[in-house]
Amino acid sequence: MPPEKILGDDRLTESFHPFDIRLLTYLGYCGINTPQFKILAKKILKDENIQLALFDKAANDLLLINVSDIETGDVNIIKNLASKDAYELGYSHGRSSILKEKELLKEYE
Repeated sequence: MPPEKILGDDRLTESFHPFDIRLLTYLGYCGINTPQFKILAKKILKDENIQLALFDKAANDLLLINVSDIETGDVNIIKNLASKDAYELGYSHGRSSILKEKELLKEYE
């Protein structure tokens, strides 16, 4: 049973020790304040595009997305990543953009 449901039931919590209530409150806080998405894997495709495997905690599901799709797509993913994962996403996108620019420059030379 999630901590939020236990703490929401007054009859159930009446018999708990204050330390138990404190622990349940802490566990509920940690569960609510963790990022929704987590990067599980990164794959560089043949066309130099980067694909990420994300775990969606809210849906309890795996998402496969291309880094290039995020820049024009759902900003919700970026907002709900841990700072380390958001950095990794930005770095991957920058790397992908630089490689595409190099290919474009080769065409014009």
